Parts: sequence; structure tokens; C-alpha cells
Amino acid sequence: MDRLLLRKIIEIHHHQAAERVIEQAVTAGMFVRTPNWSSIPGNHRKDAYTNGLLRYARTLRFVQRNLGHEATSLLVRVVIEDQGTEDEDELGVVIGCLELLSGR
Repeated sequence: MDRLLLRKIIEIHHHQAAERVIEQAVTAGMFVRTPNWSSIPGNHRKDAYTNGLLRYARTLRFVQRNLGHEATSLLVRVVIEDQGTEDEDELGVVIGCLELLSGR
């Protein structure tokens, strides 16, 4: 997403929407994180593992309801998995997803 912003293919509000989706994926546990060695064992909320996943799922479901399964898959591939695309049609779909998520 940074590359797309630097090349002026997307605008800052698109980039911000993408960063929010990435943060939701991180919170949902989509990426491996190192253990927090400074935390006290058992000192976490029991729902800490599911809240992030539910929030991420709601976001993807929102995109799917509004733009369809293919758009959602493309959003995940380009934004979350960081698999770039040069296809203008695909970029248009991703930008449409980010536009929807930015609330503009």
C-alpha cells in the first residue's frame, strides 16, 4: 500500500483505510507475533483473542455484502498478503474497497 501511495495511485484516505484493515488482521492473529515476555501470565482478558477476529470478520463481511466475494478476496490479497498488482481493473476494485471502508 505504501508503494501505491508513493506512486500516487491511491490517496491518503485509501492508505489510512488499508492501515486500519491491516491492524485488524494483526489484532485478529493473522500474522505471527513474538511472545510478550514482559507480560504477566494470565494477565489478559479472555476475549482478547476473539474480539480482533470478530472485528476483522465484520470488516470483510461488510466489503463482501457491498462489493462481492471477488472484491473481498482481492482486498485481502493486495492489502493483507501484500501481493501487488499492476492490473488497472484490479487496482480499481481495491480502491473501491478502500473507498467503501474509508466512509467517503
